[in-house]
Amino acid sequence: MKRFAALVLALCFLVVAGGGPALAVDAPEIRVEDRRLVLPVSPVLQDGQLFVPVRGYFEARGGTVSWDPETRSAWVQMPGRLIRIPQVPLGSTTDLLQREEGPDGEHVILGVATFLQEGRLFVPVRAAAWALQEQVHWDPVSRTVLIRSGKEAAVVTKEFRFALGDHGWTGDFTDLPADYEEDLYRLESGLVDRPSELGPGKAMMIGGSNASDDLFMYLRKQLTAADGIEPDTAYEVRFQVSFATNAPAGAVGIGGPPGEAVWVKVGASTEEPVPVVREEMGIPYIVLSVDKGSQNDDGENALRIGDVAKPENDDFVTYEIKTLDNSDQPLRVVSDNQGRLWLFVGTDSGFEGRTVLYYTDIAVQLRPVIN
Repeated sequence: MKRFAALVLALCFLVVAGGGPALAVDAPEIRVEDRRLVLPVSPVLQDGQLFVPVRGYFEARGGTVSWDPETRSAWVQMPGRLIRIPQVPLGSTTDLLQREEGPDGEHVILGVATFLQEGRLFVPVRAAAWALQEQVHWDPVSRTVLIRSGKEAAVVTKEFRFALGDHGWTGDFTDLPADYEEDLYRLESGLVDRPSELGPGKAMMIGGSNASDDLFMYLRKQLTAADGIEPDTAYEVRFQVSFATNAPAGAVGIGGPPGEAVWVKVGASTEEPVPVVREEMGIPYIVLSVDKGSQNDDGENALRIGDVAKPENDDFVTYEIKTLDNSDQPLRVVSDNQGRLWLFVGTDSGFEGRTVLYYTDIAVQLRPVIN
């Protein structure tokens, strides 16, 4: 029976203004299973990606390459595998990577952003390795691209149900003066009983009074190789977050409404997102070590997925469960060389009052980015 697998990834690329790709003067070395891969022309660095010449790369790997001018595609014949690489211009917003098993071997379509330079078609090295079911790792110390056999990294799915424990998530706070008054901010977090109207069970509670007009309250957790994270691998991260809130919709509050002006954010980073002290206008201030954005603005490492306004009751007492996600707008994160990365979920507040939330569930999917 024919097996078919298709993967469509929506990726955005930036084109350097004022010129095309340029040959890298200090292009990284490429090694396949610890043996140096010699190419007839140097790889090219373009928009943070390393591109290799299609003919040179696949012929060095034991294949034969031909060009079809009618479809503007390169055809690569490898043992047990036929690969078609259509010419897709830089700036393309959709990549198609397709794999199909046929009676004569595997058929692969590598529809990723490419470019022509001096009559040669170049393709991202990660995509070329994907076509051969190999993995790519980057060694920043030796500036070496390491290609190893084995299928591409697997999708990692994790579900954290706080009724069963904290699962290693911890709470913290930023965006407040370094010498803040504890009695004024009343910061608290931890695994506690849920509000009675939600039934029995535990939840991760986090609460604080926003006396700084910009309080960020968040939970964080590290994922490692033990969770299935591959080293030096780019992932698209999608969250689904459920929490209990008592903030009614449409209410009026100081600085902003208690529901719509408390924005929920999800984040992912290679670096641990921890509070650090920096001076702002000469005043020591506690801020986050990674870029989460300010209030309802997104940052490099986080994006806003909604607010804490309740979906039903309009009182300030009853807690209700609300679920938000970023399924249509995944985050990007790259694991470190030991297969580690960090996740965080929190609220950025413009409401100058007290907010107390109970997180009940956090689910996350990390899908490897091939290109």
